[in-house]
Amino acid sequence: MNTKLETATFGGGCFWCTEAIFQEIKGVKTITSGYSGGTVPGKPTYKEICSGLTGHAEVVQITFDISSISFSEILVIFMTTQTRWRYRNTIPICDLLSQQKTTRNSKRSTETINDHL
Repeated sequence: MNTKLETATFGGGCFWCTEAIFQEIKGVKTITSGYSGGTVPGKPTYKEICSGLTGHAEVVQITFDISSISFSEILVIFMTTQTRWRYRNTIPICDLLSQQKTTRNSKRSTETINDHL
């Protein structure tokens, strides 16, 4: 089987919760948790970040096999499993292609995730 990996980064509040969801998805190869953004220079502590005063978002970087699951499906899973009223959700854009794919695919939120569980 020919494996082609892509990477997407999403911020959804609690990265442990988002990580747990994607660990169950077929085609997801790795998940790395971390932080994105923020206005505090250097490396703020976890306690500082949790205070909400640093501007950081908890993020997960997901590496997935596009022959098993598409970026659009990854995006739909992310968008349908977030508690938008509690956390600041983000999708950091690293390049123009990612921006185009995110914009195009975010308009298609009717796909099902059941095939990937």
